[in-house]
Amino acid sequence: MTNYGTFAGLELEDYVTEVDGLREDKAKAQKVAELDKIISEMLESALPVERLPLLRLEQQRIALEYPLLDLSFLSMSNDVQINGKSTPLPRFGIYRYFQFTSRPFNPNPNPNRFSIYYRLSSSAVVEFGMGNEPVSDFIVKSFIGAVFPGEQIVGKDCEGRHVVSLPREKFGEYQHLHNMQVYSEFNGLIPLETKQKVERSKILFGNEVYIIGEIKPEDWNVQVMPKDPLIIGIKEHDKVYLVDHFNTTPLENYVSQEFIHGSDKDKR
Repeated sequence: MTNYGTFAGLELEDYVTEVDGLREDKAKAQKVAELDKIISEMLESALPVERLPLLRLEQQRIALEYPLLDLSFLSMSNDVQINGKSTPLPRFGIYRYFQFTSRPFNPNPNPNRFSIYYRLSSSAVVEFGMGNEPVSDFIVKSFIGAVFPGEQIVGKDCEGRHVVSLPREKFGEYQHLHNMQVYSEFNGLIPLETKQKVERSKILFGNEVYIIGEIKPEDWNVQVMPKDPLIIGIKEHDKVYLVDHFNTTPLENYVSQEFIHGSDKDKR
């Protein structure tokens, strides 16, 4: 199995599954190029009846490069002091790679913000967001154990927020969060090589590409620059694939690595 290294102290190989055919050789590179060409051509002119053959080609292409990723680690939490009370918050945040909004008339002021909104009145309600976009249901299911340990989602309220199976006797533990929002804003610079990998993956994942990074307890409600975030792609609504794993780069290092060429850079 490929050595995927570590992510926030976790061994990534414990969370990835290599799809049959994932390998590094010349035959793979040729197959990738062939499939990319065919898929690109089909995407330009595919009819609805061709959706299934296209999906099968995309699955073949994914199997050559991107391992499946198990998101169960998103249920991990850290205890954070909020209003003087120890409160479980996610150890990880998720951020959109492509900064866009489905509401062009309401521009997104914080496209890199991962947020959690709480409401505890007649029921326990939680809403996860990325900017002004909701987090998809299947990802929320992975996160819910990090904010309400041991509880599950039982449905949605009239505003589309997730209702949690929190017993009434436990409401007091979370009442200090009522009508509160906590957030984390991704503030890292992404290496050029990673950007190129993501651009290459768009043929398969479109805009469904996200960054997952660690949030330390002291990093809530501030901008953060995670040390070793993941880039993931989502396919068919609930299949997650690892696109890349990289180190974010402070501005001064980014400038020297990406824009300084010649003898001065070689001397470093």
